[in-house]
Amino acid sequence: MVRSGTPLSNNKLRCEGAIGLDGSITVSGKRELDGHYESNIRGRNKSLKESEIKDNFKRALNLTLPGVELKSLNYTDLMDLDKPVVETFEYSAPNAVITAGELMLFAVPGYDLKFNEVSLKERNYPIDYAHLTNSETVYTFTLPKGYKVKYLPAKIEVENKYMSYRAEFTKSGEDKVVFSDKLERKLRMVDPADYNAYKTDAEKIKKFCGEKAVIEKM
Repeated sequence: MVRSGTPLSNNKLRCEGAIGLDGSITVSGKRELDGHYESNIRGRNKSLKESEIKDNFKRALNLTLPGVELKSLNYTDLMDLDKPVVETFEYSAPNAVITAGELMLFAVPGYDLKFNEVSLKERNYPIDYAHLTNSETVYTFTLPKGYKVKYLPAKIEVENKYMSYRAEFTKSGEDKVVFSDKLERKLRMVDPADYNAYKTDAEKIKKFCGEKAVIEKM
């Protein structure tokens, strides 16, 4: 529930990922944005050349996926303020999956909720997020032929007065794994009195971001 009167900004990401027998992954996705997410994209990209926009996107991917090849990146008209911004993209990355004998381990590409604001041991001033946000992600992974699911990380749910977070990996049929999450920021400012409890919850989420699914050869 929005209690501060601040508008809610939404970020919805849907991706399809195909895992290769060689440990590569190919991802195609669509991101729909509004609010401050949308204004950030417009402001950051409006004065850049198309090649510069693509270089920045690829550079961000390379932080977690070295050697990534950006195949396409497109936006709706950033100068048309009457239409919401939609981002579509496709990329491939070699060695994105860890191979160990007959096992493969993989995480959600680029999935890293950093929470840099909880790096201090204590705070004397509130954390001010400036915006209320609602982010949702769905990744559907197609497994390589001849592989099946061996292990999926346990579902996580974190709920406090400042945020709500849930995420899980699930099977879809015999050859797909679906990752879905939702992070809602319910209050703009985190009181210093609640910082330690909030930090604990944020660190649980950060740890989950590194969780990997395991598939095995049949």
